[in-house]
Amino acid sequence: MSLPRDGCRVPQFTDCPIDTSIDSKLMSPISTDEIGKCFPRNGSSPGPDLSSVGELRRISKFELAKIYNIFLLCRRVPDRFCCARTVFLPKKRDAVDPGDFRPISLTPIPARLFSKILARRLAPSVHLDPDQRGFIESDGIAQNTFLLDYVLRHSREKVKRTCGFFGSKKSF
Repeated sequence: MSLPRDGCRVPQFTDCPIDTSIDSKLMSPISTDEIGKCFPRNGSSPGPDLSSVGELRRISKFELAKIYNIFLLCRRVPDRFCCARTVFLPKKRDAVDPGDFRPISLTPIPARLFSKILARRLAPSVHLDPDQRGFIESDGIAQNTFLLDYVLRHSREKVKRTCGFFGSKKSF
């Protein structure tokens, strides 16, 4: 894997107030420890550049930290970080209709690592609804299964008639 030679794209943001305390946490230098904690799993699918986690592991964490800190300092990322390869995963056997597939967009593995570091930094400042299950670092399926089990068990004890609905059609 080599460093990109392409130009960098300036991200466009809407005018919005910036909390400088969040900005300072977000923009502080990235450490090798953060890189180690956020490193992708070995089985991660490659993105559009077809680079693998193994190739990224060959670059020292110190060198990756230097590269990512340059991105922070310049407030820019390479154009190749903004590209994704979209794959359509079938939801069921014999999938034919567009609704039978779940699209997943894969960005380059180095971009995923950089994004995960920034996401972990932002997480303490973002207040999500406690019932939020998507796009968070937890097993949402297990949590919702336990919640449904709890509701069903207590409904038998306290109430004679219970009505519930479980819809997963648009969940995936």
